[in-house]
Amino acid sequence: MYVAAPEPPEPSLKPTVLHAPRTSVSRNVVHSTRFLRLFYAIKPRGRSLSSLGIALLVLLITVVLPCSVAHAGLRELVVAVTHPSLAAVVKAVGGERVRVVVLIPQGVDPHHYEPSPAELLDLLRDARVVVMTGPSHLPIEERIEELYESGLYGWVLLTYRDYSGEGLELLEIPSTGRVNPHEYSLSLRGLKSIARSLYKALAGVDPEGADYYEQRLREYLGYLDRLSGIADSARRRLGAVRIGLLTPLLQYAIADAGLELGYVVVVEHGLPVEIKQVLDTVEAYGRSYDVLVVSDIELAEYRGMVEELARRGIRVVAVPVSPLIQESPELVPLVVSLSLLAPQLEAERGTGQSPSPYPYVTAALLIMLTLAILLVFALRARSRGAAGG
Repeated sequence: MYVAAPEPPEPSLKPTVLHAPRTSVSRNVVHSTRFLRLFYAIKPRGRSLSSLGIALLVLLITVVLPCSVAHAGLRELVVAVTHPSLAAVVKAVGGERVRVVVLIPQGVDPHHYEPSPAELLDLLRDARVVVMTGPSHLPIEERIEELYESGLYGWVLLTYRDYSGEGLELLEIPSTGRVNPHEYSLSLRGLKSIARSLYKALAGVDPEGADYYEQRLREYLGYLDRLSGIADSARRRLGAVRIGLLTPLLQYAIADAGLELGYVVVVEHGLPVEIKQVLDTVEAYGRSYDVLVVSDIELAEYRGMVEELARRGIRVVAVPVSPLIQESPELVPLVVSLSLLAPQLEAERGTGQSPSPYPYVTAALLIMLTLAILLVFALRARSRGAAGG
């Protein structure tokens, strides 16, 4: 069920930058000034230039100063993101005019990562826009929200309050009725709302690039619409199937794929699993859900439980999500559908074997994933070609 965000949308776009970030131009000017000071320090007073002095002067004129001028034309706008899946949206809309900084190191659990205040300020030093999943979904986002509320920093801050104003509908977890703030950036609808909010922020802090951002936004939204059409075709092929999830991680991707969510085993990431939850999950099988969908991220944390459920006869489908999060989160709903379709396709081929209850990788899935990736590259190439034309 879709529900409104827990807090009414509040505009958080603040194009006025209180503290302009340092630019590569200023750094190069400083370096050039230091070079000149060094040059005059080694030049003997009252004497003409030596061969070494002439060489240094030529180096200054031909190398250092032209580099400063070249950097002056680049002026990349720095956008910081609190989750790897947000980086792809920023790259899609911002293009060559932005540089993305992912605040959470690769391979680190974002739910437990919290840098020191000094480290966080250093990470945000050059940022003009900060894109979050929360406002306070992750520990690092709580700290950023506190810094932003202090009024001492001039970045534009984007949270799900902004995205809800651009079409994001937060979902409730079936067993608890609580709003799920997790991983809406792994859904097409979530990515669209983030992209629209990001466009407004970028156009506000960089008015000269507004037309460029608008063009890239249109291309990106068109690309997501084409993916949505492909996902709809896969859903029609699947028919009516009720999904169980290990955690709420893939809830938005499941909704995007047009599938019914009937059960969630662990309602919050990182919670320990008790034997009662295993028994309840077994009892709910066939009554509340028909297949348990597990991402490779969840599998790494709850492998023992998943294997136990598979031994008890529950059909488990594992979905490769982690390779897509940073570069292509928009493919996650499609990969979910293809992962569910793979055993069905194998059965239709007349192999005479029943589908595996624990299909991590199948030939059909590999073939379909390859075709999907080739299709994505083709769609992106066509978008770039249209932009260039």
